[in-house]
Amino acid sequence: MVEGWIGPEGIRNAHREFERGDYQNIVAASSLSDGRWSKRRRSFAAEIARNLLNSGIPPGRIIIAPPRVTVGQCANEAAEAVWRAMRDRNIRPKAPKRIHNGRAR
Repeated sequence: MVEGWIGPEGIRNAHREFERGDYQNIVAASSLSDGRWSKRRRSFAAEIARNLLNSGIPPGRIIIAPPRVTVGQCANEAAEAVWRAMRDRNIRPKAPKRIHNGRAR
């Protein structure tokens, strides 16, 4: 999962990790802009997805988890948006590997 606050360098690092790791998908998640100055609120998740596409990740491997709330309300929203997006695609991720004494189990 890649969140909007990580910026361009973070997105480059996420791309490298995606290529290096054994990942099937990468999820772009974040909140909406607060819209104080505009009636059109932007989805930072969509911006992340555009950057991931531009970095070379195939479009079919990017999942956008659309937010429902603005920046000031995003504590749990990113996780819930990811859950909804994966549920809608019938994706059930495996539990992460546990690391014990530097070795995965």
